[in-house]
Order: sequence, then C-alpha cells, then structure tokens
Amino acid sequence: MIVFCDFGNVTSGKTFYIDDIMFGAPMMQVDLPITFDDMNVDYNTVSFGGGIDSIVVDPTDPMNMVLRQDKPAGAQTWAGTVCGDGGLANAIPFSATDNLMSVRIWSPDSNTPVLLKVENTGNGAISVETFAYTTMAGAWETLVFDFTNNAPNTPAIDYNNTYDKVVVFCDFGNAGSGKTFYIDDIAFGGNIGINEKSIGNIVVSPNPSTGILNVNGMLFGTSAYDIRIVSIQGQVIYEASVNSGNVDMTLDLSSQPAGLYFMTIQGEAGATTERIILSK
Repeated sequence: MIVFCDFGNVTSGKTFYIDDIMFGAPMMQVDLPITFDDMNVDYNTVSFGGGIDSIVVDPTDPMNMVLRQDKPAGAQTWAGTVCGDGGLANAIPFSATDNLMSVRIWSPDSNTPVLLKVENTGNGAISVETFAYTTMAGAWETLVFDFTNNAPNTPAIDYNNTYDKVVVFCDFGNAGSGKTFYIDDIAFGGNIGINEKSIGNIVVSPNPSTGILNVNGMLFGTSAYDIRIVSIQGQVIYEASVNSGNVDMTLDLSSQPAGLYFMTIQGEAGATTERIILSK
C-alpha cells in the first residue's frame, strides 16, 4: 500500500498527516445497549488485573455474540473489563428517576458477585459502583444494577457528572481461579428478560408492593419450575417449586425491608427474572 499526498504537484514544502488506514467501512463508536453483535461497532474492550477478554460466539446460541471474561489463576480480585474504553457515543442518561442498568451474565456459579462501574472518560475518579449477584449456575440471567445503591466507601451518583464508560467485574473480590464468565446486552434501564427464553406468561402484581405478591399465569412444559427471590445484596429470601401449567400463588414478603428484589423462575423451558420493588 502506497499513499501519495498532493500527487502530480512538485515539492513545495507542504506537510501532510495520514492515519487510520483500514479495510472496510469505518468502525462506529460503541453506545448503549452494548450487544457485541455488530461487526461495524468498535466495542473497545480492555481487560486489566490479569483478566482476559474476547468477543466470541455465545456457547448456548450460535447466532449470538457475547463478551467472554476469563479470570485465570493469578488474576487480581479486581480483574475486570472496560467496555468503550474511549468513551460511549452518548453519556449514560442517569436522572433522579432513572438509575438502573441491566446486564446479562452467564456464570459457572450462583451467588457470584458482579460489580458494575460507570466512569467519566476524562476523569476516572468520577465514577459509581454497585453490586448484583447471580442466582443461577451455568445459565444466562439478567442482573439489574441500582446506581443509587453505591458500593461501600465509593462515590455516590451525582447527576451533574457525566458517566460515559462501563466496566464489568465478574466474581469481584475473589482472586482468579480459572473461571470463565460471559457478558451480554449491557443496557440502560431495568429491562428484564433480554434474549431470555420464553417460559410462559407470568404476571407478578402488585408491583411495587407492600409485601403481598400475586403470581399468576402459565408456565410451559411438563416439569416443575424453581422460584427464588433474592435481595439486591444477594440474600435468598424465598425458595419454592411450582408445577408447570396454570400458576396461582400468593407470596407474603411483608417481613422484608423495603427495597429492590429479584424473582427468578427457572425450568426446562428456560429462565426469566422479574424485578420486584417492596415499598413500606
């Protein structure tokens, strides 16, 4: 490849600069939602702390691309992966009424701590960190992160700040031991069920609730389903098994404190997660 600037004209003391020679169309800057499916997007992932990242085919769906995060032996407790290291195309639109983000996670273990951090590209000290915990092992689930619930001893969210970078830490706080995690569908808002298999039609009401929940609808298949409710800190507060077919249940969570909870329903047809808000 040879580049001729001002071709056809004799030398006259001019200076030219050349950059970003690439094959194909220019890559687009990454933005939310981050799906890892578009070959024309520069996801600009950077791993640190001994972690290793790669964009690969979803091990459960050959039509889907995901981010693989390996935490080999010797990786730091804080090993993680930046998505959009040069900044997202648009700042994350946090507001006093919109503080949630969701991420699909595949973890080999349940109760795995996942830390989601948002930063300012120009100043890494401007950041917010919050935790969510997996409830399933060896299966995809959507975790919801509430940025008003910042991790202890870390900055609280400030709506005057700009947050335009996302960092994901799988199994945060634990040293690397050779585990592999998969990450997909990083989105703004608490949208549950992105790309999850349809298990039926289940409605939880009222939501928000003061503690009494009605679970009604239909679950597909012929086998039983496991229902689990966990707090945002990862504590399991309810577990039960329910048969497929028509579902009509009433749950009493009135003894639990107000806050955000997650109900996971898992069975042969797949899994889904519902966000529950208890208000007192």
